[in-house]
Amino acid sequence: MINLWEYGVQERIVSGELIVPCGTWVSCGAGRPSRFIGTTGVTLNVAHYPNTGGAKFASRVAFHKASIGSKLNSKQAAIIAAVNPTFFKIKGTK
Repeated sequence: MINLWEYGVQERIVSGELIVPCGTWVSCGAGRPSRFIGTTGVTLNVAHYPNTGGAKFASRVAFHKASIGSKLNSKQAAIIAAVNPTFFKIKGTK
């Protein structure tokens, strides 16, 4: 499990050097595991207990993807789609 508080990990994720897929279980120091949602290119979006599953988690993922997608230029969107073809797909859509 990736510890987001480990030295340099957050910077590597934001820079794109370390790819963490949406939904990956991560650690934020001690305590219950959290789930990675994504990065804005500046910050990380992580769901902490008790919001690591169910409808609340799904709605946070959908909101994150929609808000990030609206801020990307076509080149950035193409790179993300090539690395993760399902990134822009929201459950229930084609």
